[in-house]
Amino acid sequence: MDPFRPASPPEARPLAASTCNPAPNCSGFRPREAFLSPLWRLVSDHLDAFLRNYSERHLFTHGPLASHVEKVWNDFLKCGDYNQGVVLLKCPGCGTSLAVPYSCKTRICPSCMTRRAEDLAVTLGDILPRVPYRHVVITFPRLMGIRHRVREDPTLLRRLVRLSVGVVTRELRREVRAHRHRREELAAALPGVVAACQSAGDCLQYHPHIHALITDGVFLPSGDFYGYLDWDSGRLTGLLRDSVLASFTRLGLLSPEAADTTKSWPVERSGFHVHVETRVDPDDREHLRTLLKYLTRSPIALDRLNYSEQTGQVTYRTKKGATLHYLHAVDFLCDLSQHIPPRGRPILSHHGWFASALGRLERRGQPDPDGLLTSPPPRRRTPWARLILRVWQVDLEKCPRCGTQMRRSRALLERHELVRLLAHLRLGGYPARPPPAPLPEAPPVTYGAVSRKRPQPPRAPLQPPRPALEPPGDDANQIPPGWEDWLD
Repeated sequence: MDPFRPASPPEARPLAASTCNPAPNCSGFRPREAFLSPLWRLVSDHLDAFLRNYSERHLFTHGPLASHVEKVWNDFLKCGDYNQGVVLLKCPGCGTSLAVPYSCKTRICPSCMTRRAEDLAVTLGDILPRVPYRHVVITFPRLMGIRHRVREDPTLLRRLVRLSVGVVTRELRREVRAHRHRREELAAALPGVVAACQSAGDCLQYHPHIHALITDGVFLPSGDFYGYLDWDSGRLTGLLRDSVLASFTRLGLLSPEAADTTKSWPVERSGFHVHVETRVDPDDREHLRTLLKYLTRSPIALDRLNYSEQTGQVTYRTKKGATLHYLHAVDFLCDLSQHIPPRGRPILSHHGWFASALGRLERRGQPDPDGLLTSPPPRRRTPWARLILRVWQVDLEKCPRCGTQMRRSRALLERHELVRLLAHLRLGGYPARPPPAPLPEAPPVTYGAVSRKRPQPPRAPLQPPRPALEPPGDDANQIPPGWEDWLD
């Protein structure tokens, strides 16, 4: 048993406050039923059953379970849990103290992923050059087992990104017309690329694709920018198809006969596609920040997820209006778990003129004399409290009584200190949870199966309106009198 987690009676199940909810009150994150996300309740109820029955229920359709999935879900359950530790904030003016729990910062938590997306929009939205951009979406086919090979070896996604960037770079260089004395300089021209790899489709099936923010033009080594080029989606798709098939053939992942068969099909029916219709003007910085946030979005949206605790059934509404019906929550966890990237694998990468090795987006030295980059200080991560303010409109560092900027006092991680504080706040332990619904005898219904045909999602029914959230309480100070020694 985890010594950091209090024991609970057999009929009670662990329950903690989750920061995945868009309604924290002014006194921190309180563990109220109205603030618990359906995803947190779903994982808390059925994670053990999912891990215990995975080999029997989903091994044939989804393959072996990745070794990092269990740790990521356990970290997700600790998101916003007071029993795992808090940070004390104290107001220097009126003496009000707040206790704020930690967040999980995993790459499957919708709340933490939203804050990571805000961080990307804040850090890159101001330092990117003021040039036109294109939002390019690159998809790959299921035919010839290309997606299945990428799923077996996820490092192939990085190869696909490099191949895609190479195709776009060569095509943009071809579009530029320069003087004959600058042809050698034109051969070294580079576009700026910010690429993100995504694996989740609209129905949570494994659908590897690339979202890229690419400059609508190229930078010459001298710093001159040639923009507003012509983008031919059909030609780019054909070049990308030939490049990917040639690479997979050299690696032995595809036979030459299969590659020749794929090339014989029309480009628009080959399964490859390069979408280039979305364009961003140089002065439309708000649209640029919106696209940056879209690059690192979470695989699911909490407002489209419904979970029934009595039956264990899950319904998820897709962006296109269809509704996915899962007979049990373990089947939904199976589809969602295949989109959890392992620790250390980057989702976002910079290429071309924005390559990390060149340091043009890091602002390591003085500002460039050509003025292509703006003059903010070096790029750093945005403070977590500021991201919470941008996402949930709650300023954790602002005193709820006098409005003074609060300072960080200390972190409480020791068990005896947490018991003392949580007993005063009436937050210690975990409220009782109903027993989880048993697994049905019917075969699993999933939409992300890779070894057999998945069922087609039915049409979406009308969704009932969500109930209003409980208003926050009036009490602000979370530290009782006589405990000032904790705030040193």
